[in-house]
Amino acid sequence: LESQLPQVREGFLLQFAQGYLYYLSESDLQERMGNLGWDAGASRFTVVFVQLLGFSSLMGRFSEGDEVLVTFAAANIVQELAEEAFEQADSINFHDLTIGLLLGDTLE
Repeated sequence: LESQLPQVREGFLLQFAQGYLYYLSESDLQERMGNLGWDAGASRFTVVFVQLLGFSSLMGRFSEGDEVLVTFAAANIVQELAEEAFEQADSINFHDLTIGLLLGDTLE
């Protein structure tokens, strides 16, 4: 179960970002996030949407259809940078030159 936790967390974030969890109260969301390893009760979260632009100008370096590969690489880089800067950081790779981030810091 622990080895699958990153995929389960990404699935939760994807459902959250797409509005499938709209019916949950704040306390229900905090409980679910806590079950997935986030410190939801004592944290402030920020959602960031990253859109990679300029792909068409790189057509000499990449072939048509490489958007998934570029997004995968960029999502990994963004995840690593976010983990260095924030106490909690998780990403969603939308596989279409867009990435979602959930960033969390402890409330002071």
